[in-house]
Amino acid sequence: MKQLPPRTFDRAAEVVFVLGHGPVVGSKAYQLTRRNTRLYDSLYQALPLAQRIAINNLMITNTMAQAVATKDRKLATQGANFARRTWGNNPARGTRAFDDNMLGFYSSTKDTSNYLAAAASFYERYYMAVSADSAKKWWPRCRRIGRSSGLLCNVWPTP
Repeated sequence: MKQLPPRTFDRAAEVVFVLGHGPVVGSKAYQLTRRNTRLYDSLYQALPLAQRIAINNLMITNTMAQAVATKDRKLATQGANFARRTWGNNPARGTRAFDDNMLGFYSSTKDTSNYLAAAASFYERYYMAVSADSAKKWWPRCRRIGRSSGLLCNVWPTP
């Protein structure tokens, strides 16, 4: 990154190349890709949805992995906030993405006190708030999904 002239990031191909490698949120590479906001915005509108999702997921994964490796709570919060912003049109899913990422960070760093506080809030918000009627309605669907995919259902309605 240091060897490249700043004007390099005025070309779409270079920005897409760097984004495709999932720069850590807040890193020099991340900042350089956003230097030309008009180009960045037009790229995200032009890229296929699947590619945008893959880029965002890789950035979140790399950011959270670095946060865990360095036990950097501030970086974890930046990564979780980035995950929240990717759900811009669905604030409830954005909040859940933030909470999921922070729970994963606390668990991975063995931060028991923060994990327990966040987990209690998480379960209260996402599982205990589901009414018995909703659970009855969703449970058969979850069982069908689980049998067909071999996975447990983790798709509950957001209260």
